[in-house]
Amino acid sequence: MFKNHLKIAFRQLARNKVFSVINILGLSLGMALVILIANFIRSEFSYDNWMEASDRTYRVYRIGNRGETVWTPGRLAEKMANDYPEVERTSGYFPSGERLLSYAGNNFYVEHTANVDSTFFSVVAMNLKQGNPQTVLEGPRSMVISDVLADRIFGDANPIGQLITYDGTDEYMIQGVVDRSSEPTHIDADIFTRFTWYGNSWIGNNRATYARLKPNANPEQLAAKVEKDVNELVRQQYLADGYTPTAKNFYRWKMQPLNDIYLKSEGWMTLGESLGSIRNVYIFGFIALIVMFVAMINYVNLTTARASQRSREVGGKKVVGAKRGLLTTQFITESIMQSTLAAIFALLLAEVSLPFFNEIIGRSMPSLMDDPGWIILGT
Repeated sequence: MFKNHLKIAFRQLARNKVFSVINILGLSLGMALVILIANFIRSEFSYDNWMEASDRTYRVYRIGNRGETVWTPGRLAEKMANDYPEVERTSGYFPSGERLLSYAGNNFYVEHTANVDSTFFSVVAMNLKQGNPQTVLEGPRSMVISDVLADRIFGDANPIGQLITYDGTDEYMIQGVVDRSSEPTHIDADIFTRFTWYGNSWIGNNRATYARLKPNANPEQLAAKVEKDVNELVRQQYLADGYTPTAKNFYRWKMQPLNDIYLKSEGWMTLGESLGSIRNVYIFGFIALIVMFVAMINYVNLTTARASQRSREVGGKKVVGAKRGLLTTQFITESIMQSTLAAIFALLLAEVSLPFFNEIIGRSMPSLMDDPGWIILGT
């Protein structure tokens, strides 16, 4: 019976070529745009959540008269690791801007670099292609570079153990290569070196602080402890320097989940990293819903208009004994076939349009064919 329904559905498509093309193409265009937007939204939400223990990793931030800022005192990471038992480990992070590397007589300018603590890769669990995250930054002249930079400088050669001149004066040894090309992260540095100066001030704020908490630790309770202790240290330092602190010198302290950093830091005083916008994600999602709704309404209207022209066919089938359920099944089969063809064409159209979509939104999303989920969606 189902085979017979398919034959009739194919005949209807072939008999009404213009109508079928218009109906399927209209639905395909809407579905293709929805697929592209869905791929974009999924990509935006994928930042950092692939890291080990990402659900227990946080960035400390403070709230003052000028809003949120991620800049914190240099000694905060050390204090949190030593004084709070719910903290597993911590690390500071300071974006050190553009730097010059020299190797084998060639100079390389690197735009994004960072100074971090030796524990950084044990806190923010970026994938290391080479090197042990526990030890890659143990030495004061150790360096970790990204896989993109390693290919740029060394090509196919092994960079581990190579000596490289940093900023024309200091010589560093490369101890690790971090994977920055396969998984998205808000950390955009291509070079990581050890932090060598922390300062003793609790008033100055010269780097970000990341913390990995122990399982079942409460980040809100930890933030309350940090707020109380750090504000007291700030008060003591102002008094020691001969000043009387006012309300604007004290901050509310909070813990931002690692998975929220990329999308939920818009408008903050951040580290200058590339960030997304949760507002844009909501806007794109709303556009996708509208487009899909319009495409569905258009499809239903065209199908309804066509159905009214098939009343003679329906009457003839009823005369020869066709039951209502059989006719309903036939129309549903035709709709499913058209929708399936539209989904397949939409997936192909989305794949062809992906480079242009990437250029418009300023992203580099991978091919839809690399993910079986999109193939299933398209079929």
